[in-house]
Amino acid sequence: MRRPKAPWIAAWAMTFAVLSALPSPAQSGPGGAFDFAASVESLAQAAETGAGLPVGRYVVLTGTVRSTVSQEEGSFSARVELAAGQWIGTSRIVLRTVLVELAGDSYRDLFDRGSPSFLRPGSAVLVVARVTGTREAPEGGRVAVLEGIHLRRLDTL
Repeated sequence: MRRPKAPWIAAWAMTFAVLSALPSPAQSGPGGAFDFAASVESLAQAAETGAGLPVGRYVVLTGTVRSTVSQEEGSFSARVELAAGQWIGTSRIVLRTVLVELAGDSYRDLFDRGSPSFLRPGSAVLVVARVTGTREAPEGGRVAVLEGIHLRRLDTL
């Protein structure tokens, strides 16, 4: 089955747009500011093991929304649990997650049920974020925490 090319084209276009908008020190050496090898899976594993988490670096991720929480008190803030599955052999999938924290009114539409861009569990998203560290996960263990710079639904293209 062929997959549509639009989400990948949008992902590359968004990456280019973000890189173009960064201050000039980051543009002169994007490899130093960005970790292009990072994925939801690699960040989740690094948080679990406590080694290799690229704190302070920017990442561009795609994944699936597992859950969302928003807070309207004062300035708008929200948290998105981003998930990706990893096959182990041919019969087992391991689900890995990271938390993306968002702040600012520009994200409000993503959490408004009446909006066409409303984030539902299962929504495919593109995220540009800065890795800030880890925290205790509700299920036990540690989870990677990211500061969201940009988030866009890919399944509304």
